[in-house]
Amino acid sequence: MNNRLILSIVLWALACGTLCATTSQSQEAAYQQSAASNTPVAVPNVGNGRLKIFAQNLQNYYFNYNTGRGDYTPAEVAAKTRKAVNAMLWVDADIFALCEVEAQPIVLQQLADSMNARVQGNPYVAVSDGIDEEWNATYNNNIKSGFIYRSDKVKPVGADYAATTTIYYRNTLRIQVFEELSSGERFTVSMNHFKAKDSSADAGNATRVNNANQVLQGLSNYASDPDILILGDLNCEVGEEPLTVIEDAGYEEQLIKYNGSSVYSHCYNGGELIDHVYANASMAAQITGAGVFHISTSCGSSASANRNHRYSDHDPYVVGLNPESSPTTECSDLQASYLPLNADGLGEMRAVSVSGNYNWQYDSRYGAKCVDKGGEDWLLTPACDLSQVSSVTLNFEHTIGYAIDMPTQQTLWVTGNFSDVGSSEWTQLTIPTYPTGTNWTFVNTTVNVPLTAVGTNTVFGFKYAVPNDESTTNKPTWEIKNLQVSVTCEELPSAVEQTSATMQATKLLQDGQLYILLPDGRRYSVFGVRVQ
Repeated sequence: MNNRLILSIVLWALACGTLCATTSQSQEAAYQQSAASNTPVAVPNVGNGRLKIFAQNLQNYYFNYNTGRGDYTPAEVAAKTRKAVNAMLWVDADIFALCEVEAQPIVLQQLADSMNARVQGNPYVAVSDGIDEEWNATYNNNIKSGFIYRSDKVKPVGADYAATTTIYYRNTLRIQVFEELSSGERFTVSMNHFKAKDSSADAGNATRVNNANQVLQGLSNYASDPDILILGDLNCEVGEEPLTVIEDAGYEEQLIKYNGSSVYSHCYNGGELIDHVYANASMAAQITGAGVFHISTSCGSSASANRNHRYSDHDPYVVGLNPESSPTTECSDLQASYLPLNADGLGEMRAVSVSGNYNWQYDSRYGAKCVDKGGEDWLLTPACDLSQVSSVTLNFEHTIGYAIDMPTQQTLWVTGNFSDVGSSEWTQLTIPTYPTGTNWTFVNTTVNVPLTAVGTNTVFGFKYAVPNDESTTNKPTWEIKNLQVSVTCEELPSAVEQTSATMQATKLLQDGQLYILLPDGRRYSVFGVRVQ
């Protein structure tokens, strides 16, 4: 019998409170009452929100023994699990966002199973993330962030995404969209573990700044709902550069908002706030409260009460919220321009390589350019809300050299509910005019987009896909410039038109932030600050 199976049995038994016996419902009820009354410190009051989110760094929560990161015995892991489950059930949250756990599929599911052993109905489920890293002595990729949810209150929507492809941080910077079952409202949760402070010249600051930008870019790519929470052990305090990056993107720290600047989550020099809750404006409006559950830290007024309950060097923190629909606005006619010549780069367009060794690049003479000797590469527009439009057209100039089969290898697609390239439901759009494929002459083409293919999170994608054929010396080269997306809105009844001379703007989700686009092209954050 292997160690993991033995541990599973031990954890299940300890979670139930007895070995080799089944706890009756009456015993379980008595235990729950006792556990509730034995909460050593107060659970934070987060208002009357329908949902609660519990987040925490679990401090090297490993099932793999002799790791060099604690060398835990099965009994020590079981004790740590029981204490963590106590805290999680005391809070009675609906979503649990956790970091610094072993990067194995079994870990969060075993924790959920331990929670289910203490309640009826098995409501707790771990979100599958596909992370399965072999242990290695360098600690590279051995930890992750992840989610557990209460299946009778919420459900995950789409996959659990990495905010970056960078090794190690692809496991610790994670994004998941959830939907409240009772209302159908959705929101995006990002759980993160930034670079720890060390003895280097900048104490890891440059890496944490990069982490912050990776999270914002990941949210821009994968947040299918614009109500966003950024959580996690960010390993720095408000005022440090990494958090300024997040705040400059329009996010507000909620633990400080509801508790003041003295709030803490970890103990270095008497108590510091290095675990954070950041919300963008639309999400902040739905939060009913946020606070720290001082169950683990060894400083502050709860230090002595925590002695027998401590299981991490970080306190958990809790957020209450009432999910509501995103701010809605009436549509306005819009024309967005991308890929002009003599620019600095792709601008708001984004390149994604699915396979191969190349990707879309920008050339100031020719616009966006792709050549891949056997690969699949996408060029994506920014996401925008096209749910209220009456017509959408794309106009662009393009040319293709060394063409082989242009209608199948250089194609255009659209999705109305973008999540990522692989998971989104794409509809292919017909490109009516292709170049000759031999003489590098640009041709102009206009594509009429069917309204059934667009939605609240619309993205257009230029797909370059060429098979790996070593017999072909020159691979096709696709160049695109002067792309325009033109939108005409639904016609309002004439009576409404007479009383509404100025229409409201459309919504745009970009870089993890919701923007408002006015008819004259001006862009505002949802705080009302002009950004363009």
